[in-house]
Amino acid sequence: MWKKANSGTSAPLVAGGHLILTMRVQEGDKPLEGLKRVNPREGNEKDKTLLGQSEAKYLEENKGGLIGPGQGGGGVAEAIKLDASVGFASAPPAAKLDAANKQVGVGTVVGGWSYQGSRAGYASGRMMNAQGRFLNCIGAIDGKFDWRAEVMGAGINADSQIFSPPALGALNLYLSSVYGHLLSVRQSDGKVTFLYKLNQPVTFQPALAQGNIYVGTATGLLICLKTGDHDADGWYAWGGNAQHNKSE
Repeated sequence: MWKKANSGTSAPLVAGGHLILTMRVQEGDKPLEGLKRVNPREGNEKDKTLLGQSEAKYLEENKGGLIGPGQGGGGVAEAIKLDASVGFASAPPAAKLDAANKQVGVGTVVGGWSYQGSRAGYASGRMMNAQGRFLNCIGAIDGKFDWRAEVMGAGINADSQIFSPPALGALNLYLSSVYGHLLSVRQSDGKVTFLYKLNQPVTFQPALAQGNIYVGTATGLLICLKTGDHDADGWYAWGGNAQHNKSE
């Protein structure tokens, strides 16, 4: 029906009558990232500028994507070792890692495999994503902030892509981080409802089922947290469901 080149930085989500994706723009020597709403039938962009844009140094070349920090999490150096261990010390041209590195900062096979970007979730007319050190909640109709939260702590700066895309329950969103955090945030106002430190780097979003949160770590562990709250349910796979496009 249509085909259009763009500077997308995540897989698209179709929800609320829009195709929703995150995109990169360059402002001088500074990369920016934010959300855009696109007409799914025609490919026209509804937004002339990025919604919820913020500086995105984590998209610069050789940043590595969401593959964990240096100590214990691996980082770019560990990703290069992992590539070499399975015969990808020099990736094949078909992998197009040069293009991926220029666009989203991923120059390794394992980095490309684990890359998810700042993909949004959608619920109750709101788009919610983890973008660098920010959590954004933006109205899907008016494109305005409902709220924004900034993550702060040791080692967190403009170079940091902290969280994998959120998994959404009915009332809360659930996030895991490359620093080993697992937390729950209210969708209505961004207030933290719990925060745990697992001491294991996590690169993929949690799965939610019957009050349990499941995460796989970058070091090969599977961890289950029993929340005792049935809000943690209905997000059984990456993207929520078998279509990887769950929305409420």
